[in-house]
Amino acid sequence: MSTISRFTCPICLDWLDDSQPIIATNCGHVFHHHCLGWALARNGDCPCCREYVFDTTKLYFSAAPYNRTDLQEANDKAYETIEKVLQERRLLQEEVEVVMTRAKELREIQEIEHENLKNYFARVEEQYRSYSRTLEAELSGSQGICQGLIHSQGILLARLQELEAMVPNETQLSTAAKNIPDETSATEGHSRSDEHAQNCGNPEDDEQIERIRRLWNLRHDN
Repeated sequence: MSTISRFTCPICLDWLDDSQPIIATNCGHVFHHHCLGWALARNGDCPCCREYVFDTTKLYFSAAPYNRTDLQEANDKAYETIEKVLQERRLLQEEVEVVMTRAKELREIQEIEHENLKNYFARVEEQYRSYSRTLEAELSGSQGICQGLIHSQGILLARLQELEAMVPNETQLSTAAKNIPDETSATEGHSRSDEHAQNCGNPEDDEQIERIRRLWNLRHDN
């Protein structure tokens, strides 16, 4: 009756059981009898450790007989365990594939967002440069206008000073006005004015008096 063995022949790699004669060398290695005989015929050394073989011992397995039904149940359980492990592995592999797909999608989205941000910052930078150039141009023009206004102001101030120097002051106007006949007495003194004009006979003095009268009236009206 066959027995279950966990060992194999180092030469043929077949199971070591009581279906074939088994033999051990003096170094402790175990082989099928015919496998070791074939190896020793070519070389007297052990096929495993290369030690010289000078003695062999035949071995016999002593094991309780097994029940085929129990063995079948054990095999079924082993297959069930293997199938369960394979199923868990498939599920895990599917989850890994889903995670990898999602990670790939996220990377693609991240790359797109990065490219969009890059383009956005490029547009903002270009707008900033354009706006800066516009402001610089406007500022340069404003500076020119300000300088022109300052220059014009200086010219106007100089002209105003010249005009003020030409216009008599308040005291001069008051003194000159006192010497000018009033309008109410203009009729009465008309003959005297005519007589005075005939006696004086100086038109420039008359113009000066008239100019002083107008300036006096203008200042009092303001």
